[in-house]
Amino acid sequence: QGRCTLVTSIQMYQILALNCLISAYSLSVLYLDGVKYGDTQMTAMGMLGSVSFMSVSRSKPLNKLSSVRPLTSIFHPSLFISLLGQFTVHLVTMMVAVKAAKDHLPEGYEADLDGRFQPGILNSVVFLVTNVQQVTVFVVNLQGRPFMNGLTENRPLLWSLAATFILTFMFASESLPGLNKYFQLVPFPSDDFRDFILKILAADVCLTFMLDRLMKFIFCREILVASLEGTTMKDVFSLVKTFVVIGGIMYALLGNDEQWEEMLREEGRLEGEDMLLNETNVNGTNITELAL
Repeated sequence: QGRCTLVTSIQMYQILALNCLISAYSLSVLYLDGVKYGDTQMTAMGMLGSVSFMSVSRSKPLNKLSSVRPLTSIFHPSLFISLLGQFTVHLVTMMVAVKAAKDHLPEGYEADLDGRFQPGILNSVVFLVTNVQQVTVFVVNLQGRPFMNGLTENRPLLWSLAATFILTFMFASESLPGLNKYFQLVPFPSDDFRDFILKILAADVCLTFMLDRLMKFIFCREILVASLEGTTMKDVFSLVKTFVVIGGIMYALLGNDEQWEEMLREEGRLEGEDMLLNETNVNGTNITELAL
């Protein structure tokens, strides 16, 4: 139990540090470019993110104590260099994606820092990249075996991460235009641009994962070996099966474009009624004040 607590604390430090660094860039530098998130986007991803954080903090120790000792400090070279390297990869990915999105902004575009959220190509790209990076941070830095249960044994965490990952790539692939529109994402300007975004998202996931495992191979090889020995083909099959099942369920539930179009029309109607009601109340108040 003590080792599990130690490893859980260290992995939470890494996850929080990387998420804070990514968010700091989005909320400072990208804010000056007018990047904002829509209410629907933040609600959906906030709920899935909350499940992930709650699940990762409830990891359970293995029944058998490993002969390998866990790392005891976040400043161990394996962890610290991995953290800096992962942030560098995430930062470069975000900068490349933002630059590509800016090339498709209309001429004379000026960011309205104090204005309301408006769907746009820049906002859409930043939203997609941010979500993939947050999922990647969890997957890459989850310690798992040989000190505690791995990802496949933590079902709530696996399901929430898989759902977020699949949903984000559904957005990026534009396989369901109605779903993208409901989540306030604009269509990509071309197929080449869409393919480019998909490639850099996949590269971000692969590079950070390989970098973290490389640091473990160099600085704490015994932990990496013990982790690989504790991973069986059953775990791999379970992981693939989970992604297939969740992907099928999500497509069955979300794959009706007419449903999303109807929801958008209903929301528009309700917003129109609210605006009309507010105008009526304001006019009534003004008439009352004039009468008095």
